[in-house]
Amino acid sequence: MNSSEKTSQSANTSAETAPASIPASAAASAPASVPASAPANLPASVAANLPASAAANAPAITPANTREPVAIVLAAGRGSRMGARHTHKVCYEIVGVPAIRRLTAALREGGIHRFIVVVGHQAEQVMHCLDGEEGITYAFQAQARGTADAARIGLRVAQYFAPGSDLLIANGDKLLHPRLVQELLTTKAQDPDAKVVFAVQSEATNPDGARIAVSKDGRPLGIVERSDLALQRLAVEARAGLDPTDEEAVRRILADEGLHPRKCDSIWKRLAAGFPLPPPERELAGEQLKPDAIRASGLVNAALYLFDPEALSTTLGATNTDNAQGELYLPDAVNLLCTSGHARMVTTTRPDAIRTFSTMAELLELQALLLEETSAALPEHAGLAPAGDWLAALRYLDLGTSYGAQPELQTKRRAVLQRLLEAWIRDHGPERPVVIARAPGRINLMGRHIEHRGGSTNVMSIDREVLVAASPRDDDRVVIRNLDPAFPERDFAILEEIALYDTENWVSFIESEAIQRLVTDSRGDWVNYVRAGVLRLQLERPQRLLQGMDMLFTGNVPMAAGLSSSSAIVVAAMEAAVALNRLEVSVSDFITLAGEGEWFVGSRGGSGDHAAMKASRAGNVTHMDFFPFRVGPSYPFDERYRMLIVDSRIQAKKSAGARDLFNQQVAAYEFGLMLVRERFPVYRDRLEHLRDLNALHLGVSPERIYEILLELPEYITTTEVFEALPPELHPRIRQIVATHRDPGRRQLRSVVLYGLAECARADLAIELIAAGDYPALGRMMTLSHDGDRVARNGVPWQAPADDATLLGLIADLRSQDPVRVAAAQIDRQPGAYACSTPEIDALVDDCLRQPGVLGAQLSGAGLGGCILVLVERTAADPLIRHLDSAYYAANGLEPGARVVVPTAGSGIFAYPN
Repeated sequence: MNSSEKTSQSANTSAETAPASIPASAAASAPASVPASAPANLPASVAANLPASAAANAPAITPANTREPVAIVLAAGRGSRMGARHTHKVCYEIVGVPAIRRLTAALREGGIHRFIVVVGHQAEQVMHCLDGEEGITYAFQAQARGTADAARIGLRVAQYFAPGSDLLIANGDKLLHPRLVQELLTTKAQDPDAKVVFAVQSEATNPDGARIAVSKDGRPLGIVERSDLALQRLAVEARAGLDPTDEEAVRRILADEGLHPRKCDSIWKRLAAGFPLPPPERELAGEQLKPDAIRASGLVNAALYLFDPEALSTTLGATNTDNAQGELYLPDAVNLLCTSGHARMVTTTRPDAIRTFSTMAELLELQALLLEETSAALPEHAGLAPAGDWLAALRYLDLGTSYGAQPELQTKRRAVLQRLLEAWIRDHGPERPVVIARAPGRINLMGRHIEHRGGSTNVMSIDREVLVAASPRDDDRVVIRNLDPAFPERDFAILEEIALYDTENWVSFIESEAIQRLVTDSRGDWVNYVRAGVLRLQLERPQRLLQGMDMLFTGNVPMAAGLSSSSAIVVAAMEAAVALNRLEVSVSDFITLAGEGEWFVGSRGGSGDHAAMKASRAGNVTHMDFFPFRVGPSYPFDERYRMLIVDSRIQAKKSAGARDLFNQQVAAYEFGLMLVRERFPVYRDRLEHLRDLNALHLGVSPERIYEILLELPEYITTTEVFEALPPELHPRIRQIVATHRDPGRRQLRSVVLYGLAECARADLAIELIAAGDYPALGRMMTLSHDGDRVARNGVPWQAPADDATLLGLIADLRSQDPVRVAAAQIDRQPGAYACSTPEIDALVDDCLRQPGVLGAQLSGAGLGGCILVLVERTAADPLIRHLDSAYYAANGLEPGARVVVPTAGSGIFAYPN
């Protein structure tokens, strides 16, 4: 059903009388189910204030023919106590569902199906939250003047759309039990003298609620807001000698009344401006009551009202702003009906009957409560279970899915899981429920340094991994510990970190001065990798406040070895956070968020490592494409061969200098593509990513790519970049150069050549694996390493990319000599990314000289770490013995060469049935 077919049971938009009208921006961005035009038969006083774009031929909306009750939902306020600028209070998710949608769902279940939602502040966001819901009509409150004013605006719309219907009024941040709604409806239906029925609850359930004064015979006398009760107490104290101009004494009393600091400030400012104190006794329904008498009932207002429409209209007109907050209070309308004897109250003792939140802390508590209440609904195979139960059931845990048919490996990993759970139980006891997440290390057989340019990778996750046991907390604090004492206990509060820079944009957040200072002050600390994943998730889901976690880590991925130990921490933390918060995150989104999350620590790489960790398959090599992300074909690693990881024991720490070099090379990619797009406008629209600069995609001959590269300078300075590119690109250039220190002359052409060649190699590699041509794969690995090489035989060396080299390649391609043509293909060119070290290059060369070795290359980002060596199966053990003697023992190093087993990607262990 499209918008032109909707009736009065659908979502429509109405405006209040002048000067209020729905802004054009609200109408323009309203959800698809909300027509932005005015119904043809709306009253002139309403239709005249809709946006000018309202169409005159909009469908006619007729009033309802029934007297079914209608709900007026108040969602126009700012919710200032939440301290959030970007998300409307009612749009925050509670266990995955926006608060206002939880409210409308409860009202529907309670018997109400038509809603007038009063919007104002962030109207478009509230409307978007309700997109797709039937029976919604919107009314606009231009200026927040209090709940009575918002109710008046809703009433005007109700008088047209649902004349004579009873009106249930609720704030949009309420969580209701449908039974309470039914009790209000039943109570009013059974009492013809009741003009309003309102819900009350115990002070213990809602200590912040307005107080209910009750007569000796149990009749409601009235509702008194806490701020007005505080003023009344000030009046009592003033009679006893308090100086109302003594700010310190006044603030002390206001704080003693439990008022929020912002309300204390507001009240003091009004008093200082001359607002008079009320009398010490307040008249309610003809009785003079002091503060203690008002509090005596122990009941508070639940702010849920069912009004007779005529009574509401009459009493709203009598409300005024003569109160502590200077607003129009809806409870004042109730008080007038208490005086006339037409008010009834429904007292609920159920803790879940009505709940509300005013602060982030209260929202987190509410979310934790609902998570606890719904935890019993988890399926038996879910990963959340008491730690003691996990330990007892560990013997039944099927590890084949994660580790493949490797009995010895499964036994070792089960023993590690047992140690992890036993340590958890020592700290937290056996009853605390936990999930157990794993994130493996990874190796990339081909496709290094290019996934962030749209290139492909060919990956295996391996039998080195990070494990974490995690349990939800009832606040937003994340506390991390590690079985390895080298990793000190750390903690952080999610909202405190987010509040350091108020934005929903991840890049602006991590580039803000406050976050840069935080990262700099904690440089290299492992907590930053947990922060990276958790904070990225929080900013991606700003309407959903993440629960805090207690986390216990262990792992055996060697640090700074090119196996992405840091990324494994990011992924493991995200797996736990997603599971405990029950977030719906696709594999593709998870990978993207994990990659972007790691930008938090300063480097600007892609998501290739995280993709390998998340989406790999046990026993297989998997091809992965990027932009868009896609898991491609996957083939078993041939049993005739083995892949060795050889740890150089040279740590590739992500120091400031290392990050500078990594980011300089990424910048060369960026600037190279910008220059090609600028100098070859005929190809501009087809060059979205560097990987697109290839002959097949552009429909050109292979030598044309080399001709294009000839137009790029071999070296370029930052000043020359600005001079060569148009002003509209300068903001982006400044953003790129801000990620690293200026190197002076930058390598450009050789880096771009490496990227193009590696993109081609990555696509060819999976074909070689599928065909079982591992010797050719080994030669390609060695060639790829030459693109990172900085030394040969102890002498500095890089593959050339000068004009003579490129002109020679063009000549070879045009020669029609099959040998020359084959050698000139772009996948045969090393390029020069130059992120190896002389020691790594020497280690690669030593391996290549050994029998049965097919190829060797750098693993990971470079500047140290591990190398990958592809060998025939029978050559694996002899090579390990050679390295133990010739490299590790000779240099006084701990042995670090081993065969790796391809495992499955990251995830949460399922509790065994």
